[in-house]
Amino acid sequence: MIAVRVYDSKIDGGIIAGKIGIMMDESETQLDVDLRGVWQFALGDNSRWKNDELEDEEWEKVMVPYFWEAQGFYNYDGYAWYRKTFFLPEDYRNEDMILLLGKIDDYDQAFVNGVKVGSTGYLSNDQINLGDDAAYQQTRNYPVSSNLLKPGEFNTIAVRVYDKYVDGGIYDGPIGLIRQVRYTRFWRISN
Repeated sequence: MIAVRVYDSKIDGGIIAGKIGIMMDESETQLDVDLRGVWQFALGDNSRWKNDELEDEEWEKVMVPYFWEAQGFYNYDGYAWYRKTFFLPEDYRNEDMILLLGKIDDYDQAFVNGVKVGSTGYLSNDQINLGDDAAYQQTRNYPVSSNLLKPGEFNTIAVRVYDKYVDGGIYDGPIGLIRQVRYTRFWRISN
């Protein structure tokens, strides 16, 4: 059941135009492994947080994609980490994949099972070379070779984010894994 409560004090009111219904966005990339939803999250920076065997149950929980400010981390600028552990079905054995992380405000490094697969900007422990101030508008798509993934087992994605100012975090989708062959086909059609 869906209910819509409307208050109108003058003239026309309520739902007066447009298509009514529950619809699916056909233009959205159909992911092989959808990783949207609850992720583990910690403010700060520690290089050990990329490791797949890290115990992160005590971390905060946030929704991805969504700005961290809207989830209680108001006006936070600096480093933070996201982590997601997921089961990869056996069907994906020997499949090269693309990790789609949507848009991230501002800069990131992404790790699969502890191995770096991509980044925007250059982040090291002692210096930040951010480069493009428009990095927050770039969609992150990082190749993941089949030898990094563990089909039939749990895998971990870790994303180190540096927010320079204003909003921060993984804020726009799609978020997940897509087979390389499907991504290439999708990319050619959409560009």
